[in-house]
Amino acid sequence: MPPIIAILLALFTKEVYLSLFAGCALGALLVAEFHPWVAFDTLFNTMINSVDFSILMFMILLGMVVMLMQESGGTRAYGEWAAKKLKSKRATLVATSLLGALIFVDDYFNCLTVGSVMRPVTDKYKVSRAKLAYLIDATAAPVCIIAPVSSWAAAVTSSVPEGSGINGFTMFLRTIPYNYYALLTLVMIFFLVLTGADYGPMKLNEDNALNGDLFTTEDRPYGDDVDDGTDTRGHVIDLILPVVVLIAACIFGLIYTGGFFSGVDFITAFSDCNASAGLVMGSSIALLFTFVFYRVREVMTFQDFAACIPEGFKAIRMLAAEGIAFDEEGRVLMEEFQWDGRPESAGAPGNAHVTGDSGAADTADATDYPTAPPPDFDWEAELAEHPLHHCETCAAPRPDCKKERHA
Repeated sequence: MPPIIAILLALFTKEVYLSLFAGCALGALLVAEFHPWVAFDTLFNTMINSVDFSILMFMILLGMVVMLMQESGGTRAYGEWAAKKLKSKRATLVATSLLGALIFVDDYFNCLTVGSVMRPVTDKYKVSRAKLAYLIDATAAPVCIIAPVSSWAAAVTSSVPEGSGINGFTMFLRTIPYNYYALLTLVMIFFLVLTGADYGPMKLNEDNALNGDLFTTEDRPYGDDVDDGTDTRGHVIDLILPVVVLIAACIFGLIYTGGFFSGVDFITAFSDCNASAGLVMGSSIALLFTFVFYRVREVMTFQDFAACIPEGFKAIRMLAAEGIAFDEEGRVLMEEFQWDGRPESAGAPGNAHVTGDSGAADTADATDYPTAPPPDFDWEAELAEHPLHHCETCAAPRPDCKKERHA
């Protein structure tokens, strides 16, 4: 019953979060036999036991810091400085990857920051938005999963059950050399950057970028987002110093929760720390420092700071979906860049496909298709009945249809 109620409410009200909460509340009432207080207690305890709110708080605080850096003009100033120093496309790609590797505290923070900072520079050297999204996304998560001071370390640490006989953080440290996906992905990133090799759909995007089309897709996300140069308050230090303080404060928070200031040695404190609490402490210190620093430098008013708080929530909420990549602003646009499983004859990945005489766009979910076909995959056998692969005029399979005979 609760799932049905939640689905119906979502359909009628168009409010997904409220509908899901209503379904959860109804489930709690059923469990508590409609006793209000018991239902509330059941719902509250279930939420507390199933969600690590400290990680959620850490992500929200990071979103606020990112919005503050953007509002201060620090990201724009860094981008302009980098554009003057970087003299080639290869240097720009290397700088993008290195910046992504250096911001290892959180993958969302990484994507939001690197995307907004490097987009003007990569545009200057005609790097496609698809290539920028790939570099950012494929660097962020692998770096964070092998970095001890990161939200992923906190998540892995918190997943180890009590009484297992091993400290969660110690386990995380021991698994780093065996995280082959992360390590090999980073090797692949730098191989592609240094050699300039591109293939498949990415090569198409890069070729189009060299001819002036940075997007390839019909959509032009933030294509008109041009900096008019009027905001000159921020400087490079307004980006670099908050990031440095954030990393240092998170390290401080980790060793503090591990008992370093109570006489425990550094290594032991780092191994026995409460990663979730330490990261929340560090990000809170960084947020406070950033606000004071910007006020002292007069690059931001209190009203600007207050406006960045809800924007920080929005920035992180957008990134809370799986299977994502990022556009030039670090926002989620993976559907624009990821091959959706259709063969090339069905259209370019990410575009709407026109079917029928009405010209209606077929918005079939990409999850209807495999993310990558095996070597012996038979498209005709697997997708023969799909309308995308039949001529709308004669209903013949597209490979067998000759359009000229319909002229």
